[in-house]
Amino acid sequence: MSVLLLIIIGISGGFAVAGGLFALLTKVGVITRFISATKTESQTGLYQMLIVAGAVLGNAPILFSSFPELNVVFLIPSGLFTGVFTGALSLALAETIDVLPVVFRKIAINSKIEWIILSFALGKMTGSLYQMLR
Repeated sequence: MSVLLLIIIGISGGFAVAGGLFALLTKVGVITRFISATKTESQTGLYQMLIVAGAVLGNAPILFSSFPELNVVFLIPSGLFTGVFTGALSLALAETIDVLPVVFRKIAINSKIEWIILSFALGKMTGSLYQMLR
């Protein structure tokens, strides 16, 4: 009986965390910005399937201790995708609360803003790769 209760609590907690994450992504607008930036509105169903597949495959090594050994072939794309996701989420959050425009105005940066944003994304990706490969 206690094992069944633990299973129910674990699954409920997983649903709550996943629901919170997807609500945050929806509220911030990361997914809709990707769709509008790439002009792939007709592929919304594909985006939905890939998001769910990424969540499932990203959690599989954590859930199953008998998951096959992770080698460099898996870690490099995983680190790249983690870096892109983390960078996009942090930039979307910063844009939502208008941090970047205020900071750029305060320190009088008017040109080459795209290079600054790219350096943020590359820094997040590098940090994710460093954390995964050390």
